[in-house]
Amino acid sequence: MVEAAASEAPKVVALVQEMEAPLSLAFNRARLMILPEGVTKATGLREALAVLRLSAHNTVGIGDAEDDRSLLHHCEVGLAVAWGSARLKSVADGVIEGSGPAAVAAHLLQLARQVRLSPNLTGRRRVLLGRRRDGQSVMFPVLGRNLLIAGRAGSGKSWVAGLFLEGLILQRYCVCIIDPEGDYRTLEALPGVLLLGGDGRPPRVGDVLNALRHPDASVILELAGVAHAEKIDYLKNLLPALAEVRRRTGLPHRIVLDEAHYFLGHPDVDTAIDLEMAGYVLVTYRASQLRPEVLAAMETVVFTRGSPAEIRAVSEGFGQPAEAEAWGAILGDLDLGDAAAVSRQAGRWGQMTQVRLAPRLTAHVCNRNKYFHVEMDEGRPFVFKGDEGRVIARSHSLRDLCFTLAWVNSGSVHGHLVRRDFSSWVREVFRDDVLTASIDEAEAKYLPGQAAAVINEIVRAINARYNERGAGVTETSNDGGMRPIPEPGRHDPNFEVGVALT
Repeated sequence: MVEAAASEAPKVVALVQEMEAPLSLAFNRARLMILPEGVTKATGLREALAVLRLSAHNTVGIGDAEDDRSLLHHCEVGLAVAWGSARLKSVADGVIEGSGPAAVAAHLLQLARQVRLSPNLTGRRRVLLGRRRDGQSVMFPVLGRNLLIAGRAGSGKSWVAGLFLEGLILQRYCVCIIDPEGDYRTLEALPGVLLLGGDGRPPRVGDVLNALRHPDASVILELAGVAHAEKIDYLKNLLPALAEVRRRTGLPHRIVLDEAHYFLGHPDVDTAIDLEMAGYVLVTYRASQLRPEVLAAMETVVFTRGSPAEIRAVSEGFGQPAEAEAWGAILGDLDLGDAAAVSRQAGRWGQMTQVRLAPRLTAHVCNRNKYFHVEMDEGRPFVFKGDEGRVIARSHSLRDLCFTLAWVNSGSVHGHLVRRDFSSWVREVFRDDVLTASIDEAEAKYLPGQAAAVINEIVRAINARYNERGAGVTETSNDGGMRPIPEPGRHDPNFEVGVALT
């Protein structure tokens, strides 16, 4: 580095041109610095953090002059001092009041005493969720808030979670994704993402913690092949270990837990997760089964389509029972590919915003097997009706539907087959075009007195598509339709996992 008076800048520029040297000029108040091309305080900080294995997303930068701008921008939080550059103060996340080193020291001591940064300092880095109907972007702050993604089964919850995670990963945040059903595996296509598990055995907790020692890496823990009871036991050990290492090191920045109602409904939930540190993303179709203290700790909620009972449970859990009707009206107006978001600040909930979701970079994967067993919300079962509209049975899942079809008499399904009610239910509830077409084809063959053959064909179609021995994995497109992902070695020109980078 060569230093000179700022007034000498014209002579320095002429000399650099004459030398044809790859140098850059940086002003620092009344001084001028001549530096190697691309060298700033940010590049020095980046090298130091790499040696120390620390993340810029856990770093606070403090500066007073224009040459500190790159430093403040690189840090998660960039602070300017009140007695420094006016331009730097205008782009900083906050300003340290006072004068001199004593004011900086007092601020550092205050930061060290805080468990979490102030929400006022965590809004610069954001992820695009989508756009409102008026075209305005809806951005979600990366740090600080606990996020709940809630909605009925098959309504797009994991799509929303994947969209948020793509934004985090591409900004090099460290994320731990606990994936009970194999819905997030395509995120491995993004830079710095490691997939653990997927072979029917959960990865060792120690291996998970070792992988998370790298501050710009993210880990997907795939537990799709693990028995349900084993998943619960595994997470009883994993979640507290993640919380402990996160409080000690600041990593991972986000912990994502899908199917959260299975793991956070027990009374000793406070030993499993560290809600005070925040940074959790919980995804569930049964938010009502989360512990009250978990619901109370959520600071932002993104709803996809949900049942009135679930909406009521969430609003009551937030201490907002009066909002249930208003929230329900907004959520009832959601189209496919829409969501609604609402946040709380200083203990007060804001207005719910309807959002048209942004497109995903990676394909959304959905493990179909879970939809064979999962129960639909109260307002979405298939209702069998007999003579004079009398209700005979209700099927709350595809599994229930198959069982019910095995014992109801042919007269009880005559009207349903004529109206093609079975294919309509699958289309509206599961939005599975492949299964809908198979059932619709079976219903089209129906003739009075031949119900048994059609019913057998419908059950076979469901089992082939969704049950353990026949179900695979599907890719969901932006329009919500599902189709099978090709088996390894089979090329499908319409399906490609990748990242569009320009």
